[in-house]
Amino acid sequence: MLTVTQPAATLIVGLVTAADLPRHGGLRIGRNRHWNSLHLSLAAGPAPHESVLIEHDASVFIDRGVVSRVQHHVLDAIHEPHCSAFFLRKPELRQHDALAGLLGLLWAGIGRTSR
Repeated sequence: MLTVTQPAATLIVGLVTAADLPRHGGLRIGRNRHWNSLHLSLAAGPAPHESVLIEHDASVFIDRGVVSRVQHHVLDAIHEPHCSAFFLRKPELRQHDALAGLLGLLWAGIGRTSR
């Protein structure tokens, strides 16, 4: 199953609080059918077709259709004063290594679009 890090849980709780959602609100992980990608949103509670994961006092609602895509992954986050981001990584990757790879992909994409 998905594992949630303390930084991700802290960000989830902060977002739920800032959105004035009920205490049992959380982060929803669903599927964007148009792009065939994962979609994150805040929710007041789980939908009937969602699995509920609670770690570090943060709730994550996972659409049953994406459980297989996120199992054996870690939901991690970075939180800076002007920027916050969630990301999925394999458990064997440290946060720093996962972010370095992500930034490398973004930089490569920027290079291709600016030519």
